[in-house]
Amino acid sequence: MNALTRKLIRELLHSRGQVLAIGLVIACGVAAYILSVTALATLQTTQQDYYRQYRFANVFSRLKRAPDLVARRIAAIPGVDQVQTRIEASVNLRLAGFDEPVSGLVISIPAGRQPLLNRLFIRQGRLVEPGRENEVLISQAFAKAHKLKLGDTVSAIINGRRRKLSVVGIALSPEYIYQLPPGNFIPDFKRFAIMWMGRKALAKAYNMAGGFNSVSLTHRFGADQKTIIKQLDLVLERYGSLGAFARKDQLSHRYLSQEFKQLAQMAWVYPVIFFAVAVFLLNTVANRLVGNQREIIATLKAFGYSSWRISLHYVYFILLIVLLGVIAGIGLGLWFGRGLSQMYMEYYRFPQLTYVTSAEAYLWALLINLAGGLAGSVVAAGKAFRLPPAEGMRAQSPAVYRKTLLERLGLSRFLSQPSRIIARNLQRHPVKSSLAVLGVGCSFAIMVVGGYFVDAIRHMITVQYTVSHKEDLSIVFTDDQGRKALSSIRGIDGVQLVEGGRTVAVKMRNGHREVRSVIQGFPAQTRLRVLLDAALRPFSVKPRGIILTDFLARQLGVKRGDFITVAMLQGKRRTRRVQVVQLVREYLGTSGYMSLQSLNRLTGDGDVVNEARVLIGPGKKASV
Repeated sequence: MNALTRKLIRELLHSRGQVLAIGLVIACGVAAYILSVTALATLQTTQQDYYRQYRFANVFSRLKRAPDLVARRIAAIPGVDQVQTRIEASVNLRLAGFDEPVSGLVISIPAGRQPLLNRLFIRQGRLVEPGRENEVLISQAFAKAHKLKLGDTVSAIINGRRRKLSVVGIALSPEYIYQLPPGNFIPDFKRFAIMWMGRKALAKAYNMAGGFNSVSLTHRFGADQKTIIKQLDLVLERYGSLGAFARKDQLSHRYLSQEFKQLAQMAWVYPVIFFAVAVFLLNTVANRLVGNQREIIATLKAFGYSSWRISLHYVYFILLIVLLGVIAGIGLGLWFGRGLSQMYMEYYRFPQLTYVTSAEAYLWALLINLAGGLAGSVVAAGKAFRLPPAEGMRAQSPAVYRKTLLERLGLSRFLSQPSRIIARNLQRHPVKSSLAVLGVGCSFAIMVVGGYFVDAIRHMITVQYTVSHKEDLSIVFTDDQGRKALSSIRGIDGVQLVEGGRTVAVKMRNGHREVRSVIQGFPAQTRLRVLLDAALRPFSVKPRGIILTDFLARQLGVKRGDFITVAMLQGKRRTRRVQVVQLVREYLGTSGYMSLQSLNRLTGDGDVVNEARVLIGPGKKASV
């Protein structure tokens, strides 16, 4: 072991406090990177394995009703591989000990066997058996929220008739990894259930014998998905199709994809902040070390050590700190990554976790931090390289102070003596001062970013469900209803105010651009639903024309005053040209807004509504 190596070890031990502090900063940055990268790779691999093993479909479509024979025409579309038709029914549920309303979606499956596509992972129990009309499987999230177990019964209202359903299985589906109630932005496992029932039993209960209202399919490798979707829409158009859509637009998959994008962004945001702080600290330590060892550097050069060896000695000192931090960070990142993946698995409820580690991620973490270490030590190493032995034996020359810009401008009389000293030091060391400011700023950035997501989501929820949505109860009808439905609701004891509305699924087009969305119709003087822009300024619907969110307008490439083509996906399925009369910026949603009267005139379906908002008097909520 030569003298410089022994010196390096002594300096590491002597500066162990600084080494530990800087190593922890580097370790935190590396851990944040490894955490995000491994969690992302694990979730993506787990998702892909789940989709493949349980045959998640590529294309989906919902419709009013079509006879079973139509399935042959769908299978005959060029490029289509497998087709699965089924029945979906919206239901209301009653659970013992839970007084709040619970909605659900019942999906048909073949009795006694797995469906062809979108297969179920049976967590507990079994599939429904042939001839057992009241047997169902329920989603694991709903079962856990209400502590339901095999053999329990659930009361369901299917097509206006109450039925007692027996739970024979608890299952997961690749189609509902992210389980969202209709119209909601966040999961609600207590108030929304996914259930699976035998095809014949559900067809009988829902008056759908010999028909289906939902279809999903897979296509062959290399097939043109867009062409298949167009052909499927043509086949199902006469049966009230809401329009076919690809897997990328399927609700659960789309939310998962957005979550993965956030993880990918987090893989760079946090590490960059820690990286900037670490480079500043390494630069400070290296410069201070060289400054304090001027005589030692001069002595080593006098004894024949080259400037290169001495410079590399200080570079090695910094790189060893980096290496220790990277090793600790990789270990922490793997530990945290496995824990985060388990949390995601619990939230999304994958059947099993395929944990993935990436050697490429470790290599990138090492290379980036080594580059940062070199950047932090290059200035100090350069000083050691250029220092002549004779110059190093002398004490360092005192700093030369000059008048600062503030003093030259005659503003020094407004500064105290300590303030002038501070100003001179800042001007004498602009790079050092800038790095110090950057380091402090990055540390505050870590704190701000850490709390930003929670605060942002809390703020959006408060705005959406307290300021904008003032109703106590929302009612969604399965079909369009006349105004008499609102009168019936007004007659319920405790109801103070009822407002009708309508939501219509549409395709909006501008040239070659097309977006699937909805148009929401509101009364001209709505009191229970306040429309707000991003600045929380209320706006009202116009007597004519459509209001678009700014995000939707960018997707369509339109501005205020332009016309768009709106193709209705329900009712009489008209296609009309509508003028964009206003653009608004919102936190949530990408829909269009119209007056209820204009929307009904556009669809040609008469004076109808398909939803109602209700204001309830004090103490009357349970009875209503």
